[in-house]
Amino acid sequence: MTKKQLFALCLSNFAIFVVGAGALPLLPVYAAQLGAPPVVTGYYLAFCYIALAAGTFFAGWLSDRFGRRRWWLALAGLLGIPVTVSLGHVGAMWTLITLTALLWFLGGLGLSSVNILVGLFAGDEKRGQAFGFLALAMGTGTLTGGMITGPLVDAWGYTTMFALLSLFWVPVLVAVLFVQDKQRTASHSGQMPATEPKTRLSKDFYLLFVANLIGAAAGFMSLLGRSLRIDFSGFTATAISSTGAIAALVTLPVLLWVGSLSDRLGRKQFLIVCYLTSAAGLAALSLSTSLWHF
Repeated sequence: MTKKQLFALCLSNFAIFVVGAGALPLLPVYAAQLGAPPVVTGYYLAFCYIALAAGTFFAGWLSDRFGRRRWWLALAGLLGIPVTVSLGHVGAMWTLITLTALLWFLGGLGLSSVNILVGLFAGDEKRGQAFGFLALAMGTGTLTGGMITGPLVDAWGYTTMFALLSLFWVPVLVAVLFVQDKQRTASHSGQMPATEPKTRLSKDFYLLFVANLIGAAAGFMSLLGRSLRIDFSGFTATAISSTGAIAALVTLPVLLWVGSLSDRLGRKQFLIVCYLTSAAGLAALSLSTSLWHF
């Protein structure tokens, strides 16, 4: 993979995470301002994560069926701009749910397209390093989003916050111009093959899928609970968003070396350490009472 290709894909990852991770901690508070009780807010965010999963799934399906991964990344960027702006003008809970779900679907479509392209172009000996750079872009995007969204809401409200976040879809569109793609191979007659050999997914894949599903569920509950608890304690939007930004800042040094190191030592050990560390963090979060604890 060329450096230009990797940089363009990392830029896309960074921009999408600024939008998603910047808005996410404040969405429970935004929903509460529209009159949603905590249980409805939980259903709302759960539905949005279903939309995220659907976007991720369809990116893979579209990639296998049609190729053209750049198109799906560009589509996410084009539609993401008006959807993000519209989120700042909602007046009813059903509108917020619909638009956020659509935004999360586009985010899943874009992020999955980026990961597919990295998987196609990264060599085996540099695969961990390439995905490590993607993770670094993710952490940097989370840090940036957390730093800017809270102060924007406190100073000018949600309309301004979403308007500014919509601008971060523009780097995705620019990055698409520098992304190469792999075309599906055609038969000797010039026609696309009617069928392609299918590879059965291994037991290890399903185990990883279940582990990530459990981890994502725990992360979802911790984020929802953290945002609502901080808001109920009377803290500002800046305090809510800054907790995510600080968490991203702490992880950045790890992301700088974990990808390359996993190429040398293997992935399994790092997964075990990450899951155990996450479990310990959730236990500590459940006992938090002050802002610095969060």
